[in-house]
Amino acid sequence: MRIHLCPLPRWLVTAGLVLLGLALVWAPSARASLCPDPETVTFTAGTQDGFALPTEPAMPSAEMTAFLAGINRPLRNFDDASPNRHFAHTFKGLPTGICDAKLTLSLCAGPDNPTNDALHLDLGTGTNFAWGQFLSTITGQPWNNGDCATVMLDLEMLVAGFQGNTNILSALADGDLDIYIQDDTRVDYARLEIQRCPPVACLPPPPGMSAWFPLDETTGPIAHEITRHADGTHVNGPTPVAGQVAGALSFDGVDDHVSALDHPALNVGTGDFSVDFRIKTTQVSGVRSILEKRELAPAEKGWTVFLFNGQLALQLAEGGSGFCDSSTSDGCTNYFSGISVADGEWHCVAITVERGSATGIKWYVDGMPIGTPANPLLRAGSLNNNAPLLIASHFSNSNAFFAGELDEIELFQRVLTDGEVEDLCETPKCKSRVVQNWDIHICANLPSTQAQPMICNDSSEPKSYGVTFNGVPADPDCSVNGPTGFTLAEAQPILVPPGSCISLNLTIVRPPGLGVHQTACFEIHAEDLGTGQVATKKTSIWNTGDICGFPIGGTGSSIPIDSEIPVAFELENLGSTPRTVNWELLAMPDGAGVPRVRLDGQAAGESVLGQVTVPAGQSREVAADVALTDFLPFTQQDLLLVDRDTSAVLASSALTSFAPGCTADDTNLCLNGGRFRVNAVWRDFAGNTGQGQAVALTSDTGYFWFFSPENVELVLKVLDGRPINNQWWVFYGALSSVEYTITVTDTVTGATKSYTNPSGNLASVADTSALSGTEPSPASAVAAGAAVASETLSAARRPAAEPAPLTPRGGNCAAGPEVLCLQGGRFRVAVDWQIPSGASGAGQAVPLTDDSGYFWFFNAANVELVLKVLDGTPLNGHWWVFYGALSDVRYTITVTDTMTGASKTYVNPQGNLASVADTAALPE
Repeated sequence: MRIHLCPLPRWLVTAGLVLLGLALVWAPSARASLCPDPETVTFTAGTQDGFALPTEPAMPSAEMTAFLAGINRPLRNFDDASPNRHFAHTFKGLPTGICDAKLTLSLCAGPDNPTNDALHLDLGTGTNFAWGQFLSTITGQPWNNGDCATVMLDLEMLVAGFQGNTNILSALADGDLDIYIQDDTRVDYARLEIQRCPPVACLPPPPGMSAWFPLDETTGPIAHEITRHADGTHVNGPTPVAGQVAGALSFDGVDDHVSALDHPALNVGTGDFSVDFRIKTTQVSGVRSILEKRELAPAEKGWTVFLFNGQLALQLAEGGSGFCDSSTSDGCTNYFSGISVADGEWHCVAITVERGSATGIKWYVDGMPIGTPANPLLRAGSLNNNAPLLIASHFSNSNAFFAGELDEIELFQRVLTDGEVEDLCETPKCKSRVVQNWDIHICANLPSTQAQPMICNDSSEPKSYGVTFNGVPADPDCSVNGPTGFTLAEAQPILVPPGSCISLNLTIVRPPGLGVHQTACFEIHAEDLGTGQVATKKTSIWNTGDICGFPIGGTGSSIPIDSEIPVAFELENLGSTPRTVNWELLAMPDGAGVPRVRLDGQAAGESVLGQVTVPAGQSREVAADVALTDFLPFTQQDLLLVDRDTSAVLASSALTSFAPGCTADDTNLCLNGGRFRVNAVWRDFAGNTGQGQAVALTSDTGYFWFFSPENVELVLKVLDGRPINNQWWVFYGALSSVEYTITVTDTVTGATKSYTNPSGNLASVADTSALSGTEPSPASAVAAGAAVASETLSAARRPAAEPAPLTPRGGNCAAGPEVLCLQGGRFRVAVDWQIPSGASGAGQAVPLTDDSGYFWFFNAANVELVLKVLDGTPLNGHWWVFYGALSDVRYTITVTDTMTGASKTYVNPQGNLASVADTAALPE
């Protein structure tokens, strides 16, 4: 049996760093034993010649060269012994999928003052490096003139640096590694050994999945269900561990478990169903419950997967009688496989239940059918109930808790085939997707075209992706060789929040020889840089005639369960005379040939016909209401607009399923009555990533912190602007300059909007056309004047209780309704505002932490401005002031040091939306 398993997640990897003499010796990290063998790529610079002359040139990147120029320092080459020169070199062209990296440097200290020389790696924004440390610490000796050492560094397991980082492996994802040493140390040679994990095979999830608990979370309390948000909660602290596929949960068999609230996806009614999971246990006695969706009163009803003396078993319970046997009608029956899986090894287990077949219960272990099929015909009644789904727990027996490890739990409301079970067990499922419509049109005679592929992260953790493109040779589906010119507007790697999709902006150069109504195919590859899994999408560009079509709104549309939405296309006439187009709108069936899409209320599979005349040089719109017959997570359906006269595809759109609903938790804000889900992910200068921790402030506003609960980083609000322009508005202000991505999801329509902040940027953003409105505008939301609409509009506001004022610990600040007292009461902060009508007032102050607070101007539920004062005196002798605005009215901020009497004023002009970082605000 072939098995391809992903590398362990970083939080579970262990590694060694050994000090021998003067050298740090690298030891490879422990990795999943079934991962493909890594490939080794070596980069060298300089010559290993014992510092012999002549020198060899160091070759820093343009960014490193600019850095040296900015600090006015001359460049040192390899072997160069000149005093007071700075060494800088950049290894370029590094591969993607790096799973280990070892850097070797041969160094000798020179004269003057080498004791304070330091090694820095990978230049980020400005003068920030991903890692840096004194050479004396690295080598374990004072580092005086004449000291020499060869250092070997594992970039995944470094000694803690100036920024506290110990792992900068992810910083190599941008394709280079900068090395910088100042300023009295010479370098003989540098060698970088990269271990690249080849792309890991993964399969798209099988269709019809109704629940999927990957159990990959590094911490509790949420066990994310990634198809419909039927999340579970950790109870009594199950332990995250390394699983057979990424992470898993370990249960103690005493009381810890996971409980997921009742959800339609977890009930199977009278229908067929299948469950599969990975298990590792040594429990060989008693009843041990693995999965249980079952209630007790008035009698047992539901389904249960359990172990009996280590044997795999299943119970079906219809209610009525509480007596469980194989003959009593209207009761329950236990079915035993006779096969034990309690041997302490990982096993992939699946059970399929075809309710109408006498041999309908089948058992599978490690992808193979085992045991004898069982007869479920006696239990043909409904299994629906209102109980939660329990993982590793019994609903009534405290002695039936499961002890061991579970991974990748899935439920299907259909019967899996033998082949599907084998695939599920042999190859991990992809937790990433590329979404792209059927084809991308390149209008006649244009040299290039634009595309907006979406990279989707279906997992519960943020992921970084390396995205590549390659043309496909001509074949029966592709008229000419695929394009080779691709330009991606976004900087790589691409950071995608959990459970979200990011749209990219891609320019594709027309391939040679592409004639009218011909296609040229290419592939989009999105490699998960953490696991090595690669999601691939094959698509094509289509050379149009005079009529050029586009899906309105980008690549595709998300369709909520039990809803229909309008999907529209624009047809542009590039010719010199009017064109009448007889069009047909049709949806492609799924991979099994089953129609899944309903158009304008018709039966699935029926097309819509129409005619439109497009004047020369103008465009017209074609639209239809679209719904899906089934919820199809992780699956793309294609909608095609076809010219009936020529059979040419005029335009296409990718349709995906969307599960409505927002559950507020540590990483998700639910705003405007829960309609909008907002999350944020960040990447620091070392390439480390994480999720912003969410804190709600009002019904439409909240903030995120990244590294410490006391340090507010980002504040955001979603306003109802539909009475003005039929759009939902998004405002955010940042107190952080790290890279982050915010994703706002409308849980009613499935539409999303993402905002990516590049590293080093401090932004305030007002997007008054963020997401389209789909419901009648509430009359109560109309503001008193459009000039201040952004200050007064909101949906269903509920003023939140204000936090208790923080007690001053020093200084002379007296907190009040219009005054923030920060840093133990040393700093007094006040804000005055004025609108164009001449009305003015004082901002109302609300403290958040000892160094942070916010102000509202017009309504207690509408946050306008967030500010923090930080102690930067150890670095530059000054207190620092950061603020981020959600308001573009005129305001004046005054920050006063009550100990020295010094003050700093910031004036924001009308119409400006600002985030400011002043690192020289007030002297100590």
